[in-house]
Order: sequence, then C-alpha cells, then structure tokens
Amino acid sequence: MTGDTSLWITLGAVGLGSAAVAGAAAFGEPAWRAWRRRRRTADAPDPAPTPGSWDIGDPKLAAQVFTSLCHLRARLREVDAPLPHLTSVLVGYDRVVLQLARPTPIPAIAPWRQLPGDLDGRCWVVDTAEVRDWAPGPSPYPGLTLAGTCDGWHVLIDLARAPGPIGIVGDPRPANRLVTALTQAVATAPWSRELTLITAGPHQPVPPPRPDTVVLRPEPAPPGGWNFYARPDGQVYLEPANLLVDPIGTSPPPAAPPTPWRAAARALAGPALTDQVRDAWCPAPVTVGVLGPLRISAPGEVDPTRGPVLSSLLATAAIRPTGAPLSLVHGLLTDERQIADAARHVHDWLGADHTGLPRLRATSTGWRLAADVRSDWHLFRELVTVDQPDNEWARLLTALSLIRGELLAATPLLPAAQRVVDRETQLRPLVIKSVRRAAALAAERQDPAAVAWVLRQGLTLYPRVQGLWRTLLLFQADHEPAALPHTVDEMMTALRAGGHRVRLERSTKRLVARHRGAGTALTRA
Repeated sequence: MTGDTSLWITLGAVGLGSAAVAGAAAFGEPAWRAWRRRRRTADAPDPAPTPGSWDIGDPKLAAQVFTSLCHLRARLREVDAPLPHLTSVLVGYDRVVLQLARPTPIPAIAPWRQLPGDLDGRCWVVDTAEVRDWAPGPSPYPGLTLAGTCDGWHVLIDLARAPGPIGIVGDPRPANRLVTALTQAVATAPWSRELTLITAGPHQPVPPPRPDTVVLRPEPAPPGGWNFYARPDGQVYLEPANLLVDPIGTSPPPAAPPTPWRAAARALAGPALTDQVRDAWCPAPVTVGVLGPLRISAPGEVDPTRGPVLSSLLATAAIRPTGAPLSLVHGLLTDERQIADAARHVHDWLGADHTGLPRLRATSTGWRLAADVRSDWHLFRELVTVDQPDNEWARLLTALSLIRGELLAATPLLPAAQRVVDRETQLRPLVIKSVRRAAALAAERQDPAAVAWVLRQGLTLYPRVQGLWRTLLLFQADHEPAALPHTVDEMMTALRAGGHRVRLERSTKRLVARHRGAGTALTRA
C-alpha cells in the first residue's frame, strides 16, 4: 500500500479505493485537493512519526503496534523476505499477534514465533518486551485500523486489503458506532498518514481531529467488497477476520482511576497494609475486592435473587479495563426488560456518583465502574505504575498487601462471567512483574523477611506459577535451607489443587533435585 490511497466512510458502507490520480479525481476537486495534501513525493517522504507527535486516544497501543511492525519489517529485510499480507492484528497487554491472510514462504522470524496450535503458519506472535528498540521508518501497514476489542484483545483490521468497499450492515446503532470508531482510528493513527479519509452519506458528520483529515462528500460509497455485520446486542462481526468484536467507544473510559488516587499514590510516605489504613489514605464510597474472594462494600443491599448476575457483572467490570463486555451483559440478560431491571437493582445497590449517574453504567463498550468506585485491582495497577521512584517501596508493599487469595477465589461466578475473567490478559504479567521488583528491593534493603513475604503474596494470588516457586526456593537455599523440604511440599500441594495434573517444568525439576527433600517430593509428583 502506497501513499496514493483513499479511505472513505459512509453510513451504509466503508470503502477503500486504491485511488490513483484518476480514482481520486473521480471523487471531485475537494477530494483531489485533500488527497494531494496528504500524499508525499519521493523528494519529500513522510517522516517517521515520533510518539510525541501522535494524536491518538491510546498511545501505548499505538507504540506496541508501530514498534512491533517496524521491527518485523526490519527483520524481514535482513533476510530479503517480503512483508506478509495481514488479515488482522490482535494486541494484548504484553504481546502482539498477527493473523496472516495466507501462509508465508518462510516461517516466523525471531523473535516472532508461530502461535502454538497453528498448523498452517498463519498466526505469528511476539512478546512486546522483545521489540522495544525503536525502528523508525515508513509504516509497514498504513491501512491498519482499530475496529474493537475481543476477549480483552484490541483488534485491528488491515483495510488496505479490502477488495472493494466495506459494507457495515445490520443494527443502525452499533453500525454508527463502528463508523465513528473507524473514522477516529484512521484520522488519529500515526501509521495512517498516507491515507486520505473521505466521509459520505446521510449519517451525522464525525468531527475530525485535524481539519485536513476528513473530507465530507454527499456521494454514497459503491457496493461490494467486505461486510461487517452489526448485531442488536451491540457487537460487530468482522467478516475477513472471522471475529466478533465490541466497537471501540470514542469517549474517555470512566473506569480509569481518579486523579486523587494518583496524587495519593505519589504522596504515599509509608506502606498502607491494612484496610483501616487504606480507607483513611484512599477513602471511597464503594469498594470492590477481586484479589481474593469477591468482597463488595456498598451503601445498599443486593437482592439475593439477583446476586449471582449482578455480582458477575460487577466482578468482571472491576477486573477488565473496558468493563463488563456487552456480550456478557446480553448473555446474562436476554432482553431489554431484564437489562433495565438489572440496571435499577445495581443502582439501588451501589448508588450514584457525585454527578447523579449510576456507579455501574452502560457505555458503548460495556458496563463500567464510575471513578469513585475503588476496585482493588484498579488501585493495585495505579500503585505499581505511578512514576514516583521516591516511594516505590511503599507503593509496591501497599499494592501487594491488597492480595487476599486467588483471583475471585470461592466466588460463584456464572460460567459466562468466569470465562471472561479467565481470558483477562493484563493482570497476571503486571502482578508477577511487581512481585519480582518488590523482592529485588527487599533484597537490596537486606530484609529477608520482606523478600519471603513478597514472594508468598505473589503465590497467594498465583499458586501455580512455578517461576515464583523457583524464586522462593532459591531464596530459601541461601537464607533458610531448613525450610526447603516443607516449601517443596507446599508447592506440590498447590500445583495439585483443584485436581490439576502436576507437570513440573524442567527448571523446577532441576532446582528441586539439587536441594534436600527433593526425592520424596518428586516421587509423590
């Protein structure tokens, strides 16, 4: 895809024309002028965008996508291989997955690897930590456009591959929402500078972030090409990617931690390790605890007959950054009457925020918590990500003290909600990273008791992560060797819990075999 490309959007269709000069001229003089302004010549190439110049709602997502794909382009050039044709890109907390339109003549090139279970080599995955080196240059896929989310993954579609216009058909409300989201995504993505965006049709105009990005046209887009199907439940089926997504909303998410929490995290002078100290330091009218058994403190009472449904919605909203997904809402509540009834009961339970809006409210992407609801996971995330080195130790200990057990342990979530929780990709990597950082700081402070406490807090939440057990065993080998046999027994019990079949990783086997008590434990394994 080159700079002579136009993307135009209408209510009934989204069209991508491979517009050469004649094609652009066919749109009329205003469109031609807009296309010509965006186009770059060989003498004046489009400079590589830098993060500071990005006008986009999610800079982290943009950095993950742009850096990963530029890195892929550089690696393929080293072996004189062409860029693969993409169907879609899935972006998670710490990895990027490419879904290829067809198998490539070469296997995935390191650090990219073939996704386990992919038999024909059409899914490549990379950990974003392995591609952090900035690789400037022209965008490999300027037609890549954020279309929505699916099971916690951001889904981007390469509109440049469309053989013709993309029809958005079905329910008008999600169709309009997807048109708005696509317009916003193309207009603001740093890799879409070679595109001209043209909107047309009877829908309400979408205000562009930059005046030269969107050109309104009265002509409808031609028929044919791909189809996106908007469903009454708010989701959209993306035909080329074979995915069902929740369209991205264009308003800021109300679930983000409120500013006073950030200020409190930065000003934290010492660890807040008890509920009483935390409530004084960070008061909230409603609290939701998911880092252990579900624990909710709210001004009202929940109707026992609706408890499982409302608790499932509230728990998923407290874990996922985009809230309880619309697919779950419509799966648990089958019609508009049930949805309205549930909204009324959850309002009676949680109350309203200072604006008078419900504390669990519907948005374009799901049911989200209001800013004055303190989720222990949201607070954990804020504490460990605030850039304030002076109180890092206090923040990490405060965050880890929020852990009371395994995620939503002994909480009778409905099966659909449990599946949503199980697919959440952001929580585990951040918790383990925080545990390791806190353990390193405790070791620097020459505080063995703190090292042991930190590691055991991580194992309280994730008792089957063998890497944490190995770290604890290595620590005990140096500081408390007499405890090793008991810790090995603890590890084996935790790995067997819930009827799991124990499969020790090779590193775990080698480590256990080096220390006393290993023979008995391994025999029982």
